[in-house]
Amino acid sequence: MGRMSYFFQHLISYLFFAAIQSIIMIGVMPQIVDVWYGNGFVQKAKLFLVCMAFASTCISIGIAVSTFSRNIIMANSIVSMINVPMLMLGGCFWPASFMPDEIQTIGKFMPTTWFLNAARGVLKNEELSKYIINIIISMSLSIILMTLASFATKNKVDSIAVSEEVGKKSE
Repeated sequence: MGRMSYFFQHLISYLFFAAIQSIIMIGVMPQIVDVWYGNGFVQKAKLFLVCMAFASTCISIGIAVSTFSRNIIMANSIVSMINVPMLMLGGCFWPASFMPDEIQTIGKFMPTTWFLNAARGVLKNEELSKYIINIIISMSLSIILMTLASFATKNKVDSIAVSEEVGKKSE
């Protein structure tokens, strides 16, 4: 349970900073620039929930990549190779409707698509229940990635322990 606790602590600490960023974005930015995030507290709270589900997924991707990477340069490279296509296919750089149907189908499996659909719905003041599947899928992906990262760390630790044991016996 120690590894999962470690990864859970990482996730919570990063989510704390994501929450601060989301609060600033939703609460403060409309006071500074001409941007609108809804009429009342409930609508902004729904948007905050959607943002946090997406943040959880992004953080989990980062933790999983860092677990499987040999060093920080490799991790940064892999994250870039994941993020740019995910943003493109998810409709962040241009509307998904501009892409061919096959690419749009692939884009439906991107966390950015789930986030954008839910965020647009909330901003249109639609019921959050209509987008609960987006949040559930995002959170499920986070759990899967954190579990994979935990098992990968266990295997790394076990293989290091075995190699140290073999090294001691050969001396």
